[in-house]
Amino acid sequence: MTRVCAVAAALVVLAGCGGGAPNAEQIKKVIGTYYQAFADGDSATACDQLAKDTVKNLEKQAKGRSCTDVLNEALHQPDYAAVAQKLKNAKVSKITVLDDKATAQIDVAGVGRSGVRTAVALKKEGGSWKIATALR
Repeated sequence: MTRVCAVAAALVVLAGCGGGAPNAEQIKKVIGTYYQAFADGDSATACDQLAKDTVKNLEKQAKGRSCTDVLNEALHQPDYAAVAQKLKNAKVSKITVLDDKATAQIDVAGVGRSGVRTAVALKKEGGSWKIATALR
């Protein structure tokens, strides 16, 4: 259970320079939609922002529970619930695109002493950018 919540949290503390305007705007939108939906408790919309294999892996680690159930459960953990509201103000500080893969650097103020900077991997699926996984 703790491992599943940790995976969900890694996705949360995931997701503009570089990458070209259309890609950068699409990437910012998918990350912003994910964070807003997660913070608002709209796990279905948050899961829709994830790549298919990311959802599959999350559900596998959750022993078959759905992505929405995993994210909803994460929101009921006090630490995640507190961070979720701060994600609404996350800023994408850099985007690097290489073909159908991208990395976005995210700054989240108010988490820890001086905020958190993390990287989010994305990939194109069916012409749309999706969050692939949190990078460590």
